[in-house]
Amino acid sequence: MNIRRAHPDDAPAIAEVENRAARNPWSFDSIAKHLALDSTEAWVWESASVEAHLLTSKAAEVAEVLTIAVLPQARRQGIGRALLRAAEAKWRSGVVTEAFLEVRADNVEAKSLYIGQGWVQVGERKRYYRDGCDAHIFHWSRP
Repeated sequence: MNIRRAHPDDAPAIAEVENRAARNPWSFDSIAKHLALDSTEAWVWESASVEAHLLTSKAAEVAEVLTIAVLPQARRQGIGRALLRAAEAKWRSGVVTEAFLEVRADNVEAKSLYIGQGWVQVGERKRYYRDGCDAHIFHWSRP
């Protein structure tokens, strides 16, 4: 497995993945700021270089997926699923009992990933994204 916990030194590589893979990429400054916080837990997938990442935030028993991205050429290989499973395993071993995330309503592949992992859509935010696309809110709870 090519997953490891991310650390603040990974901010440039994570920002590069965001810029190449995300429709609305997080800035380097936002990534670096979050990686420095105790409330952030993050993972990267790397082979020769970082190809994907997942950043989460935790407050008490509730976690939130902040961003997940996989380089286009590395997609459809189970990398996003592996990263999500790493976060869920960490949550199960700790105090987190539930988690949330927002995903673009038109991101069919991501929604399929979350549903396949047992996440359930619990809401919607109309015109949430800059381009007017709605966000679907998903929830995960510890079994």
